[in-house]
Amino acid sequence: MSKRAAAAFLAPFLILLPSLVSPFGVCLSRVHAATVPDDVLDAARSGRAGEWRIFVQIVLSGALQRFWRAGLTEGSVRE
Repeated sequence: MSKRAAAAFLAPFLILLPSLVSPFGVCLSRVHAATVPDDVLDAARSGRAGEWRIFVQIVLSGALQRFWRAGLTEGSVRE
């Protein structure tokens, strides 16, 4: 992977990172984690999914939209 391709791949994540450590991003992350139903997590565990797989495929996949929203909101507030 060239440096340009790596930079293009990492750019969205680098934009999100500051918004996740802001108070708004932390609050948004906490609210999202509380809204994941326990039944969904229990079903994944009974299907023999590990904690890492549950985090990536269920929690993180649902959180990406909220993280983008936090990043866009933080960016527009700071300017």
